[in-house]
Order: sequence, then structure tokens, then C-alpha cells
Amino acid sequence: MCVICDRALPGLEESGWTDGEVTVCLGDRASVGVGHGEAMPESGWHPLPPQCGCEGLVAGDGTVLRLALAPSASGECGAAVRQAVPFAAILQGRVTLHAAAIACGGDIAAFTGASGSGKSRLAATLAGLGVRLVADDLLPCRNREGRVVAPVGCADGIWALRPLSRIYFLQPRDPAAAAITCVPMRRREAVMELVRNGFGELPVSRAWQTQFELYVRLAEQANAFRLRLPDGLDRLAGAADQIAGLLGGTAGAGASP
Repeated sequence: MCVICDRALPGLEESGWTDGEVTVCLGDRASVGVGHGEAMPESGWHPLPPQCGCEGLVAGDGTVLRLALAPSASGECGAAVRQAVPFAAILQGRVTLHAAAIACGGDIAAFTGASGSGKSRLAATLAGLGVRLVADDLLPCRNREGRVVAPVGCADGIWALRPLSRIYFLQPRDPAAAAITCVPMRRREAVMELVRNGFGELPVSRAWQTQFELYVRLAEQANAFRLRLPDGLDRLAGAADQIAGLLGGTAGAGASP
């Protein structure tokens, strides 16, 4: 999503792949309308869920976000907007997966899980090994001709949409484990995990329906696994090496998206 705001927001990228836009208005609680009748769905606005990390409202059509953030908190605004934009996007019919992702040959492998499960750190470690990073926390997913695809940036600055072929659900880390464990999942299990890690907290039926339909299609198309990592940063590099091996050596820097 292209974010339109009246000031630069630290921590928020100003370039990249976009297929929609949202206007962000910053203010205090009173000007935003938090806690007043304007926050009721029948007024055309929906309150953002607590996981955004800030109070705010999203327009019913997803085109405007109003966030209660003081100007003095500009260092936190970028992160807050990043967490709020997926809720605007879903009201525009655009699904965001709470996942890190890497290029795997001509496809994409995604890592998702609860906050703090280590998906972003794992993706960064894989990138340090020469794997092409696609997303570190938020992965825009789209349905194109019956396939779930996501954008991959190419070296020439052109963006390409590539299918998701694998999705790994990170489990709580095991302090006693010396190596990763990777267990295949059934499609139904994968759909339920995608719902748990999605952006479905808005009480809007079409938002749930749009996400669920894409999750079902993704579970049908991609191989899904439960992935458990050893605990501790000192073991993460070794775990990343093992994961690169699981990907069949196709995720290296030479892989063209």
C-alpha cells in the first residue's frame, strides 16, 4: 500500500511495490475521534484492534487511517502505521500475511507465527547467508489467475509477482534441541494457523471472508510445515543453514525471482 501522509515517518519505507493507497492522518485522541460516537461502525469508521499498538480509526472503505499519535512520538509513528495499514488494506480487498519471506527459486517461501516467534530474525539470518529477502514482517498476498502471489523485487528495480510454494509455521523454540524439526501439515491445519496469524480482528464480515478465501487457496497451493527452531542466537545461524538445505539449495543469491 502507498501511504500518503503530511510528514515523513521514520521507520516507514517510502518506496516499494504498491497496488493501492491509504491516507494517514495523525492527531490526538480528540481530533481522531477515539472514544466518541464517531468510532462506531455505523458512522463509517471502525476502531483499530489493540495489536496495532496505538489507538485509531479506519474508514469503512479502507482509504483513510486516523491514528492518535502525538507529533513528539514521530519515532514510533512509522512502526504504528506499518501495523495499522494491513487493516486498511483488507477493507480494500487486499490481504497481508503476517510473515517474513524469502525467494526460493522462482517461488516464495514464507515464515509466519506469533509475535516474537523469530520469523523476522530468521529471515534476516538467511539473508546474511545470501538468500534473497522478500519481506521481514508483512507480506502482501494477492490472488492472480487462481494463484496466491506476492511481490519480489528484482535487481533492476522491477517488481515481479511470484507464487508462494512453501509456508512454515514457527513453533515455540526448544532450549534442548540441537537442530530444527520440520513436520508437514494438513491443509485444514494450515488454514486454521493462517487465520490465527492474520488480520481478522476487525468486526467486518467481508474482511474475514476475503482473508479466509485466500487462506484456503494458499493452503491448497503451498506445502505447509510446522517448524521448530533451537533456542538461542548462537544456534540460529546453524538452523538457518539447515533451513537453506531444506529448501533444496534454491534459495541462494543466484536464484532469480
